[in-house]
Amino acid sequence: MAEGNTIDRQTFLKGVISLSALAGAFSARELLAQEAEFMDTAARRAKADTITGRPYRVDDSVLSRFDESMVAINLAPRELGASNMELSMKHVLENYMTGRTSNIVDAGSRAAARSFMAAKFGLSTFSDLIGYYGTGRDNVGLLSYSPVSAPEMLCNMPPDLDDPAQLTTQAKTVAKLAGADLVGICKLDRRQVYSHSQRNPESAEPPVKKEIVFEKTEKPYETATRLVIPDSVENVIVMAVEQNRVMAQASPSMVTTCASSLGYSRMGIAVIMVAEYIRAMGYTAIPAMNGTGLSVPMAIDAGLGECGRNGLLITPEFGPNVRLCKVLTNMPLIPDEPIRFGVEQFCNECKKCARDCPSQAITHGAQSWSGYAHNNPGVYKWYNDHIKCIKFWHKSGTACMNCIAVCPFTKGEVIWGHDFIRWSIRNTPFLDKCMVALDDAFGYGRRREPSEMWERPVGTYGISADRFGEMAYKPKRRHT
Repeated sequence: MAEGNTIDRQTFLKGVISLSALAGAFSARELLAQEAEFMDTAARRAKADTITGRPYRVDDSVLSRFDESMVAINLAPRELGASNMELSMKHVLENYMTGRTSNIVDAGSRAAARSFMAAKFGLSTFSDLIGYYGTGRDNVGLLSYSPVSAPEMLCNMPPDLDDPAQLTTQAKTVAKLAGADLVGICKLDRRQVYSHSQRNPESAEPPVKKEIVFEKTEKPYETATRLVIPDSVENVIVMAVEQNRVMAQASPSMVTTCASSLGYSRMGIAVIMVAEYIRAMGYTAIPAMNGTGLSVPMAIDAGLGECGRNGLLITPEFGPNVRLCKVLTNMPLIPDEPIRFGVEQFCNECKKCARDCPSQAITHGAQSWSGYAHNNPGVYKWYNDHIKCIKFWHKSGTACMNCIAVCPFTKGEVIWGHDFIRWSIRNTPFLDKCMVALDDAFGYGRRREPSEMWERPVGTYGISADRFGEMAYKPKRRHT
Protein backbone atom coordinates (compact mmCIF):
# COMPACT_ATOMS: atom_id res chain seq x y z
CA MET A 1 0.00 0.00 0.00
CA ALA A 2 1.31 3.40 -0.92
CA GLU A 3 2.85 5.71 1.63
CA GLY A 4 1.53 9.22 2.07
CA ASN A 5 0.77 11.93 4.57
CA THR A 6 -2.63 12.08 6.18
CA ILE A 7 -4.73 15.14 6.86
CA ASP A 8 -7.13 15.69 9.72
CA ARG A 9 -10.88 15.35 9.36
CA GLN A 10 -11.56 19.11 9.46
CA THR A 11 -9.15 19.80 6.63
CA PHE A 12 -10.53 16.92 4.61
CA LEU A 13 -14.14 18.02 5.07
CA LYS A 14 -13.24 21.58 4.06
CA GLY A 15 -11.73 20.16 0.91
CA VAL A 16 -14.78 18.07 0.16
CA ILE A 17 -17.21 20.92 0.74
CA SER A 18 -15.09 23.27 -1.34
CA LEU A 19 -14.99 20.73 -4.11
CA SER A 20 -18.74 20.30 -3.96
CA ALA A 21 -19.20 24.04 -4.28
CA LEU A 22 -17.01 24.09 -7.35
CA ALA A 23 -19.04 21.27 -8.84
CA GLY A 24 -22.29 23.05 -8.03
CA ALA A 25 -23.52 19.81 -6.55
CA PHE A 26 -24.33 20.29 -2.87
CA SER A 27 -24.61 22.86 -0.15
CA ALA A 28 -23.14 21.97 3.26
CA ARG A 29 -26.68 21.60 4.59
CA GLU A 30 -27.53 19.06 1.91
CA LEU A 31 -24.36 17.13 2.66
CA LEU A 32 -25.26 16.94 6.33
CA ALA A 33 -28.73 15.72 5.45
CA GLN A 34 -27.21 12.91 3.44
CA GLU A 35 -25.05 11.84 6.37
CA ALA A 36 -28.06 10.60 8.35
CA GLU A 37 -29.66 8.97 5.33
CA PHE A 38 -26.57 7.05 4.30
CA MET A 39 -25.91 5.69 7.78
CA ASP A 40 -28.71 3.24 6.92
CA THR A 41 -27.31 0.61 4.57
CA ALA A 42 -30.76 0.01 3.12
CA ALA A 43 -30.88 3.68 2.13
CA ARG A 44 -27.48 3.33 0.51
CA ARG A 45 -28.73 0.47 -1.66
CA ALA A 46 -31.84 2.46 -2.52
CA LYS A 47 -29.58 5.10 -4.07
CA ALA A 48 -28.35 2.60 -6.68
CA ASP A 49 -30.06 2.45 -10.05
CA THR A 50 -31.84 -0.78 -10.93
CA ILE A 51 -31.56 -1.91 -14.51
CA THR A 52 -33.46 -4.26 -16.75
CA GLY A 53 -31.59 -6.95 -18.63
CA ARG A 54 -28.02 -8.11 -18.49
CA PRO A 55 -25.83 -5.74 -16.42
CA TYR A 56 -22.62 -6.49 -18.34
CA ARG A 57 -21.58 -7.05 -21.94
CA VAL A 58 -21.34 -10.65 -23.16
CA ASP A 59 -20.10 -12.20 -26.39
CA ASP A 60 -22.60 -15.04 -26.68
CA SER A 61 -20.49 -16.70 -29.36
CA VAL A 62 -17.58 -17.08 -26.90
CA LEU A 63 -18.98 -17.33 -23.37
CA SER A 64 -19.44 -20.92 -22.24
CA ARG A 65 -19.21 -23.01 -19.11
CA PHE A 66 -15.77 -23.03 -17.47
CA ASP A 67 -13.90 -26.06 -16.14
CA GLU A 68 -13.23 -25.77 -12.39
CA SER A 69 -9.85 -27.46 -12.87
CA MET A 70 -8.74 -24.32 -14.73
CA VAL A 71 -9.49 -21.78 -11.98
CA ALA A 72 -6.30 -20.28 -10.57
CA ILE A 73 -6.51 -21.96 -7.16
CA ASN A 74 -6.45 -25.35 -8.94
CA LEU A 75 -4.16 -24.48 -11.84
CA ALA A 76 -1.36 -22.91 -9.77
CA PRO A 77 -0.35 -26.13 -7.93
CA ARG A 78 -0.01 -28.01 -11.22
CA GLU A 79 2.17 -25.25 -12.64
CA LEU A 80 4.30 -25.03 -9.50
CA GLY A 81 4.58 -28.77 -8.78
CA ALA A 82 3.21 -28.77 -5.22
CA SER A 83 -0.10 -28.28 -3.45
CA ASN A 84 -1.09 -24.87 -2.14
CA MET A 85 -0.80 -26.20 1.41
CA GLU A 86 2.77 -27.40 0.82
CA LEU A 87 3.78 -24.16 -0.84
CA SER A 88 2.40 -21.88 1.89
CA MET A 89 2.71 -23.81 5.16
CA LYS A 90 6.50 -23.66 5.30
CA HIS A 91 6.27 -19.86 5.13
CA VAL A 92 3.51 -19.81 7.75
CA LEU A 93 5.84 -21.63 10.14
CA GLU A 94 8.81 -19.42 9.21
CA ASN A 95 6.73 -16.35 9.99
CA TYR A 96 5.78 -17.77 13.39
CA MET A 97 9.35 -18.69 14.30
CA THR A 98 10.55 -15.18 13.44
CA GLY A 99 7.66 -13.33 15.10
CA ARG A 100 5.95 -12.14 11.92
CA THR A 101 2.38 -12.25 10.64
CA SER A 102 3.58 -12.35 7.01
CA ASN A 103 6.87 -12.04 5.20
CA ILE A 104 6.63 -8.23 5.37
CA VAL A 105 4.58 -7.51 8.53
CA ASP A 106 6.06 -7.85 12.02
CA ALA A 107 3.87 -9.29 14.79
CA GLY A 108 6.05 -7.87 17.56
CA SER A 109 7.02 -11.21 19.05
CA ARG A 110 6.81 -14.93 18.48
CA ALA A 111 4.04 -15.16 21.08
CA ALA A 112 2.03 -12.51 19.23
CA ALA A 113 2.57 -14.32 15.93
CA ARG A 114 1.28 -17.55 17.47
CA SER A 115 -1.83 -15.83 18.78
CA PHE A 116 -2.75 -14.61 15.30
CA MET A 117 -1.99 -18.03 13.80
CA ALA A 118 -4.07 -19.81 16.46
CA ALA A 119 -6.99 -17.45 15.85
CA LYS A 120 -6.83 -18.25 12.13
CA PHE A 121 -7.06 -22.00 12.72
CA GLY A 122 -9.93 -21.50 15.16
CA LEU A 123 -11.92 -19.25 12.84
CA SER A 124 -11.44 -21.48 9.80
CA THR A 125 -12.69 -24.61 11.58
CA PHE A 126 -16.13 -24.84 9.95
CA SER A 127 -14.74 -24.07 6.51
CA ASP A 128 -12.00 -26.66 7.02
CA LEU A 129 -14.59 -29.28 7.98
CA ILE A 130 -16.21 -28.71 4.58
CA GLY A 131 -12.84 -28.50 2.84
CA TYR A 132 -11.15 -26.28 0.27
CA TYR A 133 -13.65 -23.41 0.71
CA GLY A 134 -16.20 -25.63 -1.04
CA THR A 135 -14.11 -26.00 -4.21
CA GLY A 136 -14.69 -29.44 -5.72
CA ARG A 137 -16.93 -30.43 -2.80
CA ASP A 138 -20.14 -30.75 -4.79
CA ASN A 139 -22.34 -33.38 -3.08
CA VAL A 140 -19.63 -34.07 -0.48
CA GLY A 141 -20.28 -34.05 3.27
CA LEU A 142 -22.20 -31.02 4.49
CA LEU A 143 -22.54 -29.78 0.91
CA SER A 144 -24.55 -32.89 0.06
CA TYR A 145 -27.32 -32.80 -2.53
CA SER A 146 -29.46 -34.70 0.01
CA PRO A 147 -30.77 -33.56 3.42
CA VAL A 148 -28.13 -33.48 6.15
CA SER A 149 -30.46 -32.88 9.11
CA ALA A 150 -34.04 -32.34 7.90
CA PRO A 151 -36.18 -35.53 7.96
CA GLU A 152 -36.14 -37.18 4.54
CA MET A 153 -39.82 -38.06 4.92
CA LEU A 154 -40.64 -34.34 5.14
CA CYS A 155 -38.26 -33.41 2.32
CA ASN A 156 -39.83 -36.00 0.02
CA MET A 157 -43.36 -34.68 0.54
CA PRO A 158 -44.79 -32.39 -2.19
CA PRO A 159 -44.55 -28.66 -1.39
CA ASP A 160 -47.47 -27.08 0.50
CA LEU A 161 -46.52 -23.57 -0.61
CA ASP A 162 -45.78 -22.52 -4.18
CA ASP A 163 -46.41 -18.77 -4.12
CA PRO A 164 -43.19 -17.08 -5.35
CA ALA A 165 -43.76 -13.91 -3.36
CA GLN A 166 -44.20 -15.72 -0.04
CA LEU A 167 -41.34 -18.11 -0.74
CA THR A 168 -39.04 -15.23 -1.69
CA THR A 169 -39.77 -13.47 1.59
CA GLN A 170 -39.22 -16.66 3.55
CA ALA A 171 -36.02 -17.64 1.76
CA LYS A 172 -34.46 -14.22 2.25
CA THR A 173 -35.46 -14.19 5.91
CA VAL A 174 -33.92 -17.61 6.51
CA ALA A 175 -30.75 -16.48 4.71
CA LYS A 176 -30.45 -13.45 6.99
CA LEU A 177 -31.09 -15.61 10.06
CA ALA A 178 -28.37 -17.95 8.81
CA GLY A 179 -25.88 -15.08 8.85
CA ALA A 180 -26.05 -13.54 5.38
CA ASP A 181 -25.54 -9.77 5.39
CA LEU A 182 -26.87 -9.41 1.84
CA VAL A 183 -29.24 -11.67 -0.10
CA GLY A 184 -30.30 -11.54 -3.73
CA ILE A 185 -32.05 -13.85 -6.18
CA CYS A 186 -31.42 -14.37 -9.87
CA LYS A 187 -32.40 -16.70 -12.67
CA LEU A 188 -29.73 -19.31 -13.26
CA ASP A 189 -27.52 -18.75 -16.29
CA ARG A 190 -26.08 -22.24 -16.83
CA ARG A 191 -22.97 -20.75 -18.39
CA GLN A 192 -22.05 -19.63 -14.87
CA VAL A 193 -22.08 -23.24 -13.64
CA TYR A 194 -18.77 -25.09 -13.98
CA SER A 195 -18.64 -27.70 -16.75
CA HIS A 196 -16.62 -30.00 -14.47
CA SER A 197 -15.92 -30.25 -10.76
CA GLN A 198 -12.32 -30.99 -9.75
CA ARG A 199 -12.54 -33.67 -7.07
CA ASN A 200 -8.90 -33.31 -5.93
CA PRO A 201 -8.78 -29.52 -5.51
CA GLU A 202 -5.55 -27.54 -5.06
CA SER A 203 -3.46 -30.59 -5.92
CA ALA A 204 -0.32 -30.79 -8.04
CA GLU A 205 -1.55 -34.11 -9.42
CA PRO A 206 -3.55 -34.33 -12.66
CA PRO A 207 -7.13 -33.22 -12.00
CA VAL A 208 -9.74 -35.82 -11.14
CA LYS A 209 -12.93 -34.46 -12.63
CA LYS A 210 -16.65 -35.09 -12.81
CA GLU A 211 -18.86 -33.48 -15.41
CA ILE A 212 -21.72 -31.32 -14.11
CA VAL A 213 -24.81 -31.90 -16.24
CA PHE A 214 -28.45 -30.87 -16.28
CA GLU A 215 -31.10 -33.42 -17.14
CA LYS A 216 -34.77 -34.16 -16.66
CA THR A 217 -34.79 -35.82 -13.25
CA GLU A 218 -36.67 -35.27 -10.02
CA LYS A 219 -33.66 -35.25 -7.66
CA PRO A 220 -29.98 -34.37 -8.06
CA TYR A 221 -27.62 -37.33 -7.96
CA GLU A 222 -24.05 -38.44 -8.61
CA THR A 223 -22.53 -41.23 -10.71
CA ALA A 224 -18.97 -42.37 -11.22
CA THR A 225 -18.42 -39.70 -13.87
CA ARG A 226 -21.19 -37.11 -13.48
CA LEU A 227 -22.90 -34.73 -11.06
CA VAL A 228 -26.51 -34.42 -12.20
CA ILE A 229 -28.66 -31.35 -11.50
CA PRO A 230 -32.38 -31.41 -12.35
CA ASP A 231 -33.50 -29.26 -15.28
CA SER A 232 -36.04 -27.71 -12.92
CA VAL A 233 -33.27 -25.90 -11.01
CA GLU A 234 -33.63 -22.40 -12.45
CA ASN A 235 -33.06 -20.00 -9.55
CA VAL A 236 -30.08 -18.98 -7.43
CA ILE A 237 -30.14 -17.50 -3.94
CA VAL A 238 -26.88 -15.54 -3.63
CA MET A 239 -25.59 -14.47 -0.23
CA ALA A 240 -22.78 -12.16 0.86
CA VAL A 241 -21.18 -12.14 4.30
CA GLU A 242 -19.26 -9.09 5.44
CA GLN A 243 -15.69 -9.40 6.67
CA ASN A 244 -14.18 -7.40 9.51
CA ARG A 245 -12.91 -4.27 7.81
CA VAL A 246 -10.15 -3.38 10.29
CA MET A 247 -8.74 -6.91 10.03
CA ALA A 248 -8.91 -6.80 6.23
CA GLN A 249 -6.98 -3.53 6.29
CA ALA A 250 -4.09 -5.21 8.13
CA SER A 251 -3.26 -6.89 4.81
CA PRO A 252 -1.15 -8.81 4.05
CA SER A 253 -0.98 -10.54 7.44
CA MET A 254 -2.34 -13.46 9.43
CA VAL A 255 -4.93 -11.00 10.77
CA THR A 256 -6.25 -10.70 7.22
CA THR A 257 -6.34 -14.49 7.00
CA CYS A 258 -8.43 -14.52 10.19
CA ALA A 259 -10.99 -12.25 8.53
CA SER A 260 -11.22 -14.35 5.38
CA SER A 261 -11.24 -17.64 7.33
CA LEU A 262 -14.19 -16.45 9.38
CA GLY A 263 -15.90 -15.32 6.18
CA TYR A 264 -15.51 -18.77 4.64
CA SER A 265 -16.84 -20.46 7.77
CA ARG A 266 -19.88 -18.18 7.76
CA MET A 267 -20.43 -18.98 4.08
CA GLY A 268 -20.60 -22.68 4.89
CA ILE A 269 -23.05 -22.16 7.74
CA ALA A 270 -25.32 -19.99 5.60
CA VAL A 271 -25.57 -22.23 2.53
CA ILE A 272 -26.17 -25.38 4.57
CA MET A 273 -28.95 -23.79 6.62
CA VAL A 274 -30.67 -22.27 3.59
CA ALA A 275 -30.40 -25.55 1.66
CA GLU A 276 -31.98 -27.49 4.52
CA TYR A 277 -34.87 -25.01 4.72
CA ILE A 278 -35.50 -25.39 0.98
CA ARG A 279 -35.45 -29.19 1.16
CA ALA A 280 -37.80 -29.23 4.14
CA MET A 281 -40.20 -27.12 2.05
CA GLY A 282 -40.22 -29.87 -0.58
CA TYR A 283 -37.82 -28.36 -3.13
CA THR A 284 -34.34 -29.17 -4.45
CA ALA A 285 -31.28 -27.34 -3.12
CA ILE A 286 -27.67 -27.37 -4.37
CA PRO A 287 -25.53 -25.60 -1.72
CA ALA A 288 -22.26 -24.08 -2.94
CA MET A 289 -19.45 -21.99 -1.52
CA ASN A 290 -16.62 -21.41 -4.02
CA GLY A 291 -17.59 -24.54 -5.96
CA THR A 292 -20.33 -25.44 -8.47
CA GLY A 293 -20.19 -22.13 -10.32
CA LEU A 294 -18.89 -18.57 -10.61
CA SER A 295 -20.17 -16.56 -7.64
CA VAL A 296 -19.40 -13.02 -8.85
CA PRO A 297 -21.59 -13.00 -12.01
CA MET A 298 -24.38 -14.71 -10.08
CA ALA A 299 -24.17 -12.02 -7.40
CA ILE A 300 -24.23 -9.28 -10.05
CA ASP A 301 -27.30 -10.85 -11.68
CA ALA A 302 -28.91 -11.06 -8.23
CA GLY A 303 -28.53 -7.31 -7.73
CA LEU A 304 -25.90 -7.39 -4.98
CA GLY A 305 -23.40 -5.11 -6.74
CA GLU A 306 -21.08 -4.54 -9.68
CA CYS A 307 -17.76 -6.04 -10.75
CA GLY A 308 -14.67 -3.95 -10.02
CA ARG A 309 -11.22 -3.72 -11.56
CA ASN A 310 -10.00 -6.21 -8.94
CA GLY A 311 -12.44 -8.80 -10.31
CA LEU A 312 -14.44 -8.82 -7.09
CA LEU A 313 -18.06 -7.94 -6.42
CA ILE A 314 -18.37 -4.31 -5.23
CA THR A 315 -21.46 -3.80 -3.06
CA PRO A 316 -23.00 -0.45 -2.04
CA GLU A 317 -22.87 -1.45 1.62
CA PHE A 318 -19.44 -3.02 2.08
CA GLY A 319 -17.56 -2.52 -1.17
CA PRO A 320 -15.60 -5.68 -2.06
CA ASN A 321 -15.18 -6.66 1.60
CA VAL A 322 -17.51 -9.67 1.39
CA ARG A 323 -17.43 -13.40 0.73
CA LEU A 324 -20.01 -14.94 -1.60
CA CYS A 325 -21.94 -18.19 -1.52
CA LYS A 326 -25.08 -19.47 -3.22
CA VAL A 327 -27.81 -22.10 -3.31
CA LEU A 328 -29.19 -23.32 -6.63
CA THR A 329 -32.83 -24.37 -6.39
CA ASN A 330 -36.11 -25.14 -8.16
CA MET A 331 -38.07 -23.25 -5.51
CA PRO A 332 -40.23 -20.65 -7.33
CA LEU A 333 -38.76 -17.26 -6.45
CA ILE A 334 -38.90 -13.66 -7.67
CA PRO A 335 -35.53 -12.51 -9.05
CA ASP A 336 -34.01 -9.19 -8.05
CA GLU A 337 -32.94 -6.58 -10.56
CA PRO A 338 -29.25 -5.85 -11.16
CA ILE A 339 -27.97 -2.48 -9.95
CA ARG A 340 -25.51 0.20 -10.99
CA PHE A 341 -23.97 2.88 -8.78
CA GLY A 342 -20.94 4.03 -10.75
CA VAL A 343 -18.37 1.31 -9.99
CA GLU A 344 -17.26 0.70 -13.56
CA GLN A 345 -16.73 4.41 -14.25
CA PHE A 346 -14.87 4.93 -10.97
CA CYS A 347 -12.62 1.88 -11.46
CA ASN A 348 -11.61 3.24 -14.85
CA GLU A 349 -9.91 6.16 -13.07
CA CYS A 350 -9.09 4.90 -9.58
CA LYS A 351 -6.63 1.99 -10.05
CA LYS A 352 -5.71 1.93 -6.34
CA CYS A 353 -6.12 -1.84 -6.21
CA ALA A 354 -3.75 -2.27 -9.16
CA ARG A 355 -1.27 0.22 -7.74
CA ASP A 356 -1.15 -1.42 -4.31
CA CYS A 357 -1.26 -5.08 -5.41
CA PRO A 358 2.08 -6.51 -4.17
CA SER A 359 2.18 -9.13 -6.94
CA GLN A 360 0.94 -6.75 -9.64
CA ALA A 361 -1.71 -9.31 -10.52
CA ILE A 362 -4.35 -6.65 -11.18
CA THR A 363 -4.33 -4.97 -14.56
CA HIS A 364 -3.71 -1.25 -14.96
CA GLY A 365 -5.19 -1.51 -18.44
CA ALA A 366 -8.62 -1.32 -19.99
CA GLN A 367 -11.42 -3.86 -20.00
CA SER A 368 -11.26 -6.54 -22.65
CA TRP A 369 -12.96 -9.73 -23.83
CA SER A 370 -10.34 -12.27 -22.70
CA GLY A 371 -7.38 -12.75 -20.40
CA TYR A 372 -5.40 -15.68 -19.06
CA ALA A 373 -5.93 -19.44 -19.16
CA HIS A 374 -7.55 -19.30 -15.72
CA ASN A 375 -10.04 -16.60 -16.84
CA ASN A 376 -13.32 -17.45 -18.54
CA PRO A 377 -13.46 -15.34 -21.75
CA GLY A 378 -16.52 -13.82 -23.38
CA VAL A 379 -17.40 -11.09 -20.85
CA TYR A 380 -16.23 -7.49 -21.23
CA LYS A 381 -14.40 -6.83 -17.95
CA TRP A 382 -10.98 -6.47 -16.37
CA TYR A 383 -8.95 -9.70 -16.58
CA ASN A 384 -6.32 -10.25 -13.89
CA ASP A 385 -3.43 -12.70 -13.43
CA HIS A 386 -4.59 -14.60 -10.36
CA ILE A 387 -1.65 -17.01 -10.56
CA LYS A 388 0.60 -14.09 -9.54
CA CYS A 389 -1.74 -13.43 -6.62
CA ILE A 390 -1.60 -17.05 -5.43
CA LYS A 391 2.19 -17.13 -5.72
CA PHE A 392 2.35 -14.10 -3.43
CA TRP A 393 0.06 -15.86 -0.95
CA HIS A 394 2.46 -18.80 -0.93
CA LYS A 395 5.50 -16.57 -0.41
CA SER A 396 3.92 -14.40 2.27
CA GLY A 397 2.48 -17.35 4.19
CA THR A 398 -0.80 -15.55 4.60
CA ALA A 399 -3.79 -14.09 2.79
CA CYS A 400 -3.48 -10.81 0.93
CA MET A 401 -6.49 -8.49 0.74
CA ASN A 402 -4.76 -5.28 -0.35
CA CYS A 403 -7.20 -4.84 -3.23
CA ILE A 404 -10.06 -4.95 -0.72
CA ALA A 405 -8.32 -2.88 1.93
CA VAL A 406 -7.48 0.08 -0.32
CA CYS A 407 -10.72 0.14 -2.31
CA PRO A 408 -12.57 3.41 -1.60
CA PHE A 409 -15.87 1.49 -1.59
CA THR A 410 -14.72 -0.69 1.33
CA LYS A 411 -15.20 2.18 3.76
CA GLY A 412 -18.98 1.96 3.67
CA GLU A 413 -20.46 4.67 5.87
CA VAL A 414 -17.08 5.56 7.36
CA ILE A 415 -17.47 9.34 6.87
CA TRP A 416 -20.28 11.42 5.48
CA GLY A 417 -17.84 13.04 3.08
CA HIS A 418 -17.53 9.67 1.39
CA ASP A 419 -21.26 9.71 0.63
CA PHE A 420 -20.69 12.91 -1.26
CA ILE A 421 -17.93 11.06 -3.11
CA ARG A 422 -20.36 8.30 -4.00
CA TRP A 423 -22.84 10.89 -5.25
CA SER A 424 -20.11 12.43 -7.38
CA ILE A 425 -19.14 9.02 -8.78
CA ARG A 426 -22.59 8.71 -10.26
CA ASN A 427 -23.14 12.34 -11.23
CA THR A 428 -19.76 14.01 -11.78
CA PRO A 429 -17.37 11.33 -13.11
CA PHE A 430 -14.91 14.03 -14.22
CA LEU A 431 -14.04 14.43 -10.52
CA ASP A 432 -13.11 10.76 -9.98
CA LYS A 433 -9.34 11.32 -10.04
CA CYS A 434 -9.70 14.13 -7.54
CA MET A 435 -11.74 11.87 -5.25
CA VAL A 436 -9.03 9.22 -5.35
CA ALA A 437 -6.44 11.86 -4.38
CA LEU A 438 -8.61 12.93 -1.44
CA ASP A 439 -9.02 9.29 -0.42
CA ASP A 440 -5.23 8.91 -0.32
CA ALA A 441 -4.75 12.23 1.46
CA PHE A 442 -7.12 11.24 4.23
CA GLY A 443 -5.03 8.14 4.87
CA TYR A 444 -7.32 5.41 3.63
CA GLY A 445 -5.47 2.38 2.40
CA ARG A 446 -2.82 2.69 5.08
CA ARG A 447 -2.09 -0.69 6.60
CA ARG A 448 -3.55 -1.31 10.04
CA GLU A 449 -1.42 -2.62 12.85
CA PRO A 450 -2.12 -6.33 13.52
CA SER A 451 -2.54 -5.61 17.23
CA GLU A 452 -5.74 -3.69 16.49
CA MET A 453 -7.44 -7.09 16.20
CA TRP A 454 -7.13 -7.39 19.99
CA GLU A 455 -7.31 -3.72 20.96
CA ARG A 456 -10.55 -2.65 19.28
CA PRO A 457 -14.04 -3.54 20.55
CA VAL A 458 -15.44 -6.40 18.50
CA GLY A 459 -19.00 -7.57 17.94
CA THR A 460 -20.47 -10.90 16.90
CA TYR A 461 -18.62 -12.31 13.88
CA GLY A 462 -16.32 -9.30 14.13
CA ILE A 463 -19.04 -6.96 12.90
CA SER A 464 -19.76 -4.10 15.31
CA ALA A 465 -22.52 -1.51 15.26
CA ASP A 466 -19.84 1.20 15.23
CA ARG A 467 -17.71 -0.55 12.61
CA PHE A 468 -17.56 2.64 10.54
CA GLY A 469 -17.17 5.07 13.45
CA GLU A 470 -13.81 6.48 12.43
CA MET A 471 -14.14 10.12 13.46
CA ALA A 472 -11.59 9.91 16.26
CA TYR A 473 -9.37 7.25 14.74
CA LYS A 474 -6.03 8.08 13.16
CA PRO A 475 -4.22 5.14 11.56
CA LYS A 476 -0.73 4.31 12.72
CA ARG A 477 2.14 4.59 10.33
CA ARG A 478 2.35 1.47 8.18
CA HIS A 479 5.25 -0.85 7.73
CA THR A 480 7.19 -0.37 4.53
